[in-house]
Amino acid sequence: MRRNEYLKTELQNQVRNLVQAKEEQMKTLVEDVVTNSTWSVERVFHEELREMTLRLLGFNTRFGEIEIDHCNGRNTVAAEQVSFQLRDKAIELMKALDLDKLISLQEDLLKKAIVEEIEQQARYIISELIENKIRDKVVKKLSLVVDEVLTDELVKETVDRHVRGKTEDLDEYSRDLFA
Repeated sequence: MRRNEYLKTELQNQVRNLVQAKEEQMKTLVEDVVTNSTWSVERVFHEELREMTLRLLGFNTRFGEIEIDHCNGRNTVAAEQVSFQLRDKAIELMKALDLDKLISLQEDLLKKAIVEEIEQQARYIISELIENKIRDKVVKKLSLVVDEVLTDELVKETVDRHVRGKTEDLDEYSRDLFA
């Protein structure tokens, strides 16, 4: 009896010590998080200020990347500046561009694309027609073979015997049912 009381007291002491140790660990952890945390009001303020400034200039910060905001066709400061500078460069390039050569290149590309499409469609259509023709021939042949087999006397007798057997089974079943 005394041994049981001793074990019980010892177990209670161990549990108490474990609880106190865990409480100390939690307290230390909380203090560490509070003192060493990267979260602070100042940091959040600066992040929000940065985000708002970027938005006002026309930038979006999705997935940690900065990009120009084009949502709903919005014209932003950043987009307008890029467009303005790009327009000047594009005008310079257009002056040096040979449009006749560009158009003739486009015609060649269009012709090539159309020829490729015609070839692809022709392969598909011809393949489909051949498959249908073969299927029709096979069905006709099978139909003739089935007709020939069904006209064969041996098969006819087998079918008749089978039908008679089923009819006799049905008659016997009816007699038993209504007897």
